[in-house]
Amino acid sequence: MSKKRYAAAFGAAGLVFAGVFGAAAALDVDGGNAQSGQSSDLSCDTDGVGVEGYMIEQDDNGPEPLSFGVKVTDVDTACDGLWVSARTLDSNGDVLGRGVAQINGNVVSVHYLSGHGGDNGVPVSAIETVSLAIT
Repeated sequence: MSKKRYAAAFGAAGLVFAGVFGAAAALDVDGGNAQSGQSSDLSCDTDGVGVEGYMIEQDDNGPEPLSFGVKVTDVDTACDGLWVSARTLDSNGDVLGRGVAQINGNVVSVHYLSGHGGDNGVPVSAIETVSLAIT
């Protein structure tokens, strides 16, 4: 392969990479403390948590990047052993992907469940909001 073709291939890959991160950076995350439940465990993280990004894979059949989960950060270690649930929603508030994971540290990867976005992924461009709860 010639140097020109390598340069073109790397340039195209760079544009896709930049587009994926640009799309994820433009998404809103609901503000406030991301918690819910019915016990004193709600005091485990009083300053809230964040979403660092989406577990993204590129669809082999097209240019649309797909999310298979979310990466939750800044979880207080007082929440260890509890569960974080994540839902990605479209602009109408419809659930696109849903998953749960047990908290063990301040970063938690929440993979979408089978039948709830985990099988085929969720188009990143369709995600408008991420809703989180600690229970």
